[in-house]
Formats: sequence, C-alpha cells, structure tokens
Amino acid sequence: MIKKRKDEWIRGVFRVLKVYPFVVGTLYYVRLDPGKAGNGEEKASTRFIHAMDLRWLDRHTRPESFLHRDPSPFFPVESLFVEDGVLYQVFENLEGTLLAHHLYRSAPLSLSGSVRILKAVAAGLAEMKMEDGVTVIHPQNIFLTGDGARFLLGGPEGCLPERAVANSGALNPGEMRGSDEAREVHALGTLAYFMLTGTGPSSAEGGPLCRHRKNVPLEIEEWIERSLSPDPRERPGLAALIQSLDAPVPETDEPEAAPAENGPKGIRNDPFASWLHGKPSLPAHPLTPGSWEGWTAGRPFPANGEKGSSPAEGSDEKGHDKSRELSPGLKVWSKVPGKGGDVSSDRPLAPVKNTEGEPRGFFPPRRTKRFLWTAGVLLALGLGASGYFFTEGSLFADHAEDAARYYGESVRFMQSGERAQALAKAKQAVEADPSGKEYWLYLARLYGEKAEYEQAKKVMLRGVKSVPEAEMYDALAVYALYSNDLDLAERSVRKAVSLDAKNAEYYFHQSKIEAARQDYGAAVQSVESAIRLSPAEPVYHFSLAEYLLKEGNSKKAVEHARKAVESEPNEPEYRIRLGQAHLAERERHSKEKGQEKKAAKSVDAAVRTLRDAIELNGDNAKAHYFLSIALYYRGEYQKAGESAQRAMELKPKTAAYHYQFGVVLQRLGRKQEAADHYRKALDLDPGNMRYQKAVEQIR
Repeated sequence: MIKKRKDEWIRGVFRVLKVYPFVVGTLYYVRLDPGKAGNGEEKASTRFIHAMDLRWLDRHTRPESFLHRDPSPFFPVESLFVEDGVLYQVFENLEGTLLAHHLYRSAPLSLSGSVRILKAVAAGLAEMKMEDGVTVIHPQNIFLTGDGARFLLGGPEGCLPERAVANSGALNPGEMRGSDEAREVHALGTLAYFMLTGTGPSSAEGGPLCRHRKNVPLEIEEWIERSLSPDPRERPGLAALIQSLDAPVPETDEPEAAPAENGPKGIRNDPFASWLHGKPSLPAHPLTPGSWEGWTAGRPFPANGEKGSSPAEGSDEKGHDKSRELSPGLKVWSKVPGKGGDVSSDRPLAPVKNTEGEPRGFFPPRRTKRFLWTAGVLLALGLGASGYFFTEGSLFADHAEDAARYYGESVRFMQSGERAQALAKAKQAVEADPSGKEYWLYLARLYGEKAEYEQAKKVMLRGVKSVPEAEMYDALAVYALYSNDLDLAERSVRKAVSLDAKNAEYYFHQSKIEAARQDYGAAVQSVESAIRLSPAEPVYHFSLAEYLLKEGNSKKAVEHARKAVESEPNEPEYRIRLGQAHLAERERHSKEKGQEKKAAKSVDAAVRTLRDAIELNGDNAKAHYFLSIALYYRGEYQKAGESAQRAMELKPKTAAYHYQFGVVLQRLGRKQEAADHYRKALDLDPGNMRYQKAVEQIR
C-alpha cells in the first residue's frame, strides 16, 4: 500500500495534514476542500481517514458493511471509497481520549482507574459480540469516552485483515491459535497487566502481577494471570473478566511501583509496540483492487480530477478570509496586525502599508464546533509522535484520569454553547494535571476565542513552567504578541526555536513578532527560514511578499506573492497582495529611464490580478481600493472612481479610501467633492500629513 505524505491529496478533495502509523494500515488527519467536494459542504473542515490495502480483505468481505456497524461500540463511518487499491474510511466525529496516549502518560494507573477502563473496554467488546462483530484490542484502537469506550476499527466478521484479528490476542505465532475470544482475552490481559505495572508481562521486568502490585483483588489478579496463559484453552472467558471486575477495590489503590524511565519510544517495555511493524498477511482469495477502483458508499465525496491542485484551506461564512491551524486549541491568522489600523503611504497613489480589514485575533467568528472534537482527538493522539501514538514526555500523577474527564466535560460544554462551564472544567483539568500540555493549550484557547489575550498569556506563562516544551513557548509567544507584550513574545519564540529548530511554524511566528517591531529585515530572514523547511506553504510566501514590499524589494515580492497564488488560487487575499506587488513594480520601473513599457505591463498585471480577487470576493474593500489605484495609473479615471467609491461603501471609516476617491475626483475636475473627501480622510486620521497637504493644496 502506497502511503500518502503530508500535503498530498486523497481523492483530490482531502489534503493530508498529519500521517499516523496505525495498528492496521494508516490514519490520516486531513482537511476537506469544500469547493471541490460536491456534497453541500460549505466550509473547510477536517476529518480523520483510515486507509488499508484492499487486498488485505477476503473477497467475501462487503466493505459497505462498515457503514452499518453498531454505533455504540464503534465510531460511525461517514463515507467509504477506494482509490489506487486502498480502502478509505472517513470519520467525521471522534470524541474521547486515546487510550494509547493515556497509558503513555499515566501508566502504571491506579487500581480504580484500571478497573474503570477494563470495565468500559470489556462492556464494549461484549456488546460488539452480541452482533458477531470483531475489532483489534490495541490501545491505538480504543478511545475512552464519557460513558465508556469506543473502537475505531472493526465491524462485522471478515472486515479486518486476518493478521490484525489474530494479533488482537496473540503476540507470537504460538499464540495465534484458539478462538477469537481467547485471543481477545489475551489482549485484554496484556492491557490490564500493563495498566497496573507500566511494563509488559513478557519483559524482563514482568513476572507475576503480585511482584508489582499487592493491592489487586484476588479475582482480578487470577483472571489476568490465566488470560496470559500460552495455551488458549486455559484462558478464562470475557464473562469471567466482567464478573471479576465487580470485586471491591481497596480504598488505598495508589500504584506501588514508581514509573521507570521511558524506553526509546517513550514507553517502558511497551507490549504493543511490535504490532505497528509488518503487514497483514494476504488472504487466499483477496478482493481485487481493479474491480473496486472508484467505488464509493455513504456520504458522497466525489473525486476531483485535478489531484495536484491546491484548494483553499479555510474560509469564512462567505468563503473569503484565510486562517491556518497552528496546533490543537490555537489558531493563528496568516497576518498579524501592525501598529496603526489605517492605510497610509509616503506618496500619493503608491502601494500602501495596508492593515485595513486584517483580523485582530486568532479566532475567527466562523469557527465551528467541529473543531472542538478535532482538537481534542489531535491532542490525544499526540501530534508529532515519532512512529507511535505514544509521544515523548513525562508521566504524570494519578489525577490524570480526573483531568481527562474534566477536559472531556469542557469540550461537551463548549459544543452546547456553555462557555462559562467549559472554562471552569478546563481550569479543573489544568489543576488536576499540570503536566498535561493539551490542557494548558486548550484553556488558553478558550480565553483567546473571546480576545482575552492577557488571560491567555497568563495561562501560558504558568503552562511553560509546568511543561517547558517548544510548542508551549510558541503558544506563549503568539498570545504575548496579541497582547502587545513584544519583549515576552520575542523571548518566548526564540526559546521555541532553540528547542525545535526544525519547526517552520516557529520561524513564521518569529517573523510576525519582528514585523510588529517593524524590523522587516529580520522578518524576511525568519520567514525565509520557514520556507526552507516548508517550501509549499502558501501563507509563508504571502507574508514574505508583505515584508519584501516594506523593504522596497518589489521584484522578489512579486515572485513570492505569485507562489502563494499558484498554491491557493481561490484565496483572494493572496491575489490582492500580488496586485499590490505589481503596483510597487510599476513605481520602480517608472523611476527608471526608458522603462515605460515595463511600468505599463506591471499596471496591466495588477488590474488583472485585482479583478480576479474581486471575482472571488466582491465585498473585499482592499481589492477595490488597489484596483482604483491601478486603473488611475492606466488613465481610466471614471472606472478608478467607481472602484474607490465601492471601497468606501464597504469600509466608510477607512481614511485612505476617502483620500483615494478625492484624488480621482480632483483628476476629473470635481474639486469641491474632492475637497470634501480629503477633509473626511483627515477627520478619520487627523495626524496624517499627507491628508493635511491634500486639504491645503485644493483650497
């Protein structure tokens, strides 16, 4: 099976954002392009998609059966399709805490916590068995929810590769015998042993359970010991486990063995790690990829013929503004507001330093509730994991279970619009588990959504003391920037870069902080570092074009603005920036002797680009404003006036638009009207000497 890489496309409508090795196949975190999905989707959204080789399934398997599996133990599948011999399952909603992540951070667990998880998993498995279902008993495949446990993979018998089902309770060929229940019991016993001891039963540190924990009720201890028997016939049944879990749990149930140092992958003698290696064995009569190619079922996501295209990644309710995802719980806009909120320039009708219309915060009004579960799952999966979902970090205290519960409750409150309760639960999660990076990021984000950046900054100041990691310092830097604490922002982003010099986002945010200081030379260097690490990211080229214009390098600004447009042709802001760069090139050529034709070509290019931007978003005042400037240079004064007037109608309190309209009116001989608009511009921006001179010269 050919695996997709980051920024590649699945079916031409899903862009891969993250790739996770999975116990069976591969799990992708993707962004859906609404413009090309053809299914009524109006906004850019994210999904998890599982992929596995179609040949791993027997020819009698009916893939559409995934759509009809029991929603109690399984997450619903939204859509299915086959592309290039790979069966893809699209999941719209994954809620809960990934068991793999929880075990990494908490094992060994308290006895009460272990019993709760075993009860939830066993109950889900028993419910599945009533419908003759199968699944993979592996921490990667189990999510802990508020009311139990759910599985990602599984369904009717035959829906999983042979080796995957065998692995669900067999860790070596000798154990791949016996019934499905015997294999599942073995896997549950392994899981129980690991939760209680923090190590694998067959490791050098293993041995009898009583060697590690002396407070385990005899019924549970005996079940675990028997479940690990190499002879499947000696293993107890699932019903015996459920019965043993009703045994009273001692009041003092703290783990008696302190967590040992992590192994090379972050888990000490992880008994499940080997399951990520190798491929399932092909059945004797597999499904034939050729006869299934192009097959779909469930919610339609039609294939886009232009697989290599780069659709817009984000849009507001009208499909316009652009934002990028920084990390779970935090979004950063593609532009950072500078000092001053108006349009100004050193010369009449020259390209301007424009911040009008730029977002003032990370959190756009268009944010949907779907982001809440997506962020929660991403955090649970552990972004940036090296090969496993078990990410590197320190184990945290026994209160981790409470923290996870508070976090889940907070997410549910946010989904129902109860922000005050969500905030209270998020604070409880942080207090219960200060080492939980995701809880700090999530709490800060709740403040950030309401533009309470000072509060978000205070949260992250506490957070970096508990979790001094690069991602935490980067988040602190961004919130400090938006609360105008540039010194703290600069120190924090430098710390993030020093901890992880290979993360393009950190250099990008560093450039925003330097731009806020108006140090555009340094901003150019920082965003160029980001581009070296991630050359296909359009927002980096977009920002670099902005800084290059500030530095007077219009030629390179055109080059990078064009790259942004080529990557995302549906983003109007990128076209506006390119039009602005063409206007700057016109000014450069106009100062050079004999370059009149080049200057005219630059104006023509600006007009075309800005009209394209208006075609994408007719309500963007900046596009009309810059088009007015371009048309003025081309001598089309009537049309220039119409564009300037439209910009004013959209943003009547922007001084530069009134000034531009005044310039055009004066050129048309309508001096009194021009004077009125010059005065209006000066009223809106009393300290602007350019507007003052315009008022004086027309008297």
